[in-house]
Amino acid sequence: MRGAAEDAEEVLRRMEEAGETPDAAAYNAVIHAYCAGDRPEDAEALLERMIASESVKPNGATYPDIVHAGARAGQFKRIDKLISRIEGDA
Repeated sequence: MRGAAEDAEEVLRRMEEAGETPDAAAYNAVIHAYCAGDRPEDAEALLERMIASESVKPNGATYPDIVHAGARAGQFKRIDKLISRIEGDA
């Protein structure tokens, strides 16, 4: 069953196929949708895609949802790694 997050990620994919570059707000919206659906792994995978794109960088609105969703899921080691990465990028 598809949900809002998959639909939103499909919009990102279509933008890229059309030669458009999604901005941080577009990525953040999809990350938020994954986190709201208790899918922090998918949110983190999209974060990795965002970073790999090299055309858009995560910002202060990118990480809080992932950290919160991971904490709700009890994924404290994963969150600790993400926080260390954030601190390294600062």
